[in-house]
Amino acid sequence: MCLKDFVRVPLRKRLGKTVVVAVVDLSKPENVLPSLKKWLNIVRSAVHDEIKTLKSEGEEIEHLMNQRRGSEQMNNVERGTANAFLIPLMIVANKYDAFKNDESIKRKTLSQALRHVCFMNQASLVFASTRDRECRNNYRVMSRKRLFTTSHDLNLSDKTGKQKKSVIHNDGPILVYPGTDSLDEILSTSPPGHSKHLFRQSREESTTAWIAVCESLFGKPTLPIEGGFHENGTESHTQVDDEYPELLVDEARVKAYQKLERYKREKARVREIEQGKIKV
Repeated sequence: MCLKDFVRVPLRKRLGKTVVVAVVDLSKPENVLPSLKKWLNIVRSAVHDEIKTLKSEGEEIEHLMNQRRGSEQMNNVERGTANAFLIPLMIVANKYDAFKNDESIKRKTLSQALRHVCFMNQASLVFASTRDRECRNNYRVMSRKRLFTTSHDLNLSDKTGKQKKSVIHNDGPILVYPGTDSLDEILSTSPPGHSKHLFRQSREESTTAWIAVCESLFGKPTLPIEGGFHENGTESHTQVDDEYPELLVDEARVKAYQKLERYKREKARVREIEQGKIKV
């Protein structure tokens, strides 16, 4: 069974009440964008498959899409570039405390890249850390808004009616509400040696471009010793997925697979002994 099939399980009959939360690990910045790209593609595909299923069963889902479109605060040019995730998406960049002391250019570039990915998917973004008070407060506010609203359109005002604003700077944790960022602001300065046009392409092309930029700063993604997942989400026990690794998950899966193989060999040996094929 591929990963997309597992993801579809909690989505069934719950699209109108589902919030997707994707968590990335800033202590391993080389893995952030490849991992995020992989999982967002898997979830997006699962959502589209579930929509097809609901339509075939005669379910009314057009109101979901209309609500989502209505919550996008973009100009017409940007609307043609971005592609809403359809259901609410919240991206949490965790372990900011391990990332905040990196070189300024590295912090700025990865922050730009994450903002761009969030913009292209009309997602919210929050930097989180249990060791940073501002991060804890930002995460608490964003989670409350994202998880406990009845509409896809966030209410961006506080109890006094004052509009909440995104917090975007290069020297601190970022908090971005969906629809409040723009390509012009994200690309106010492009990475050295790269044209802004490169990041104004489609979602897939621009994300690939950011991955290449980040790889030049942080190095290639960390790879497991063996095993991995194919790009379409299906498991591979003997091949390494060079593009989209998930180190901890892959290592645990490889260990489980090796244990299973040892068990199978032992069972086969016992069976041969019982059949008299092997003399003890």
